[in-house]
Amino acid sequence: KNGISIMHYNSKENKTTETTFIPTDTPASILENELSQLCYVGDGSLYLMIENSIYFANLTTQEWGVIAENLQEGSYAISSDSKYVALNATGEKYADSIVVINLKSGKKQTVDAPEGSKIMIDGYTGTNLIYGICREDELGKINKLVIVDNKLSEIKSYEKSGVFITAIEINDNIINIKRQRNGKAISD
Repeated sequence: KNGISIMHYNSKENKTTETTFIPTDTPASILENELSQLCYVGDGSLYLMIENSIYFANLTTQEWGVIAENLQEGSYAISSDSKYVALNATGEKYADSIVVINLKSGKKQTVDAPEGSKIMIDGYTGTNLIYGICREDELGKINKLVIVDNKLSEIKSYEKSGVFITAIEINDNIINIKRQRNGKAISD
């Protein structure tokens, strides 16, 4: 079988034992790239990103499963320390809610879009989640950008009447946005 073998090393006995095996047909070179996105041990479980799906492996019970699968680009984000994962509830880019999972504790929290709106994940800056809100009939035109901390308390938001955010770029702690008013780009 091909897959990922999760091993435990006992230094006193100088012995290595397999605790869990997750089967996959994904080539090692692709696995290495995907595991660089998410490979985190917390709350007694190992969390991995494989083939656009997030898996968990309980290191005590040896059980494993899928937290979310077939994730589309833009439907999830992972904090820089890999401790937090934000997922759109539907696995699509625009959703009614976002689920934020603290992988260290296993605790889940939800952010709901306002009535008549959709919510989208833009990414993380450190452990602060950035998401946008747009009207259901204007997907892709973000009318409110929100930054929340790891407790989902709002740190900052951006919203101006008649102005839409059309693109967001996050580099470390810098957030660049492209805005439009009446279909025309607004220069900085």
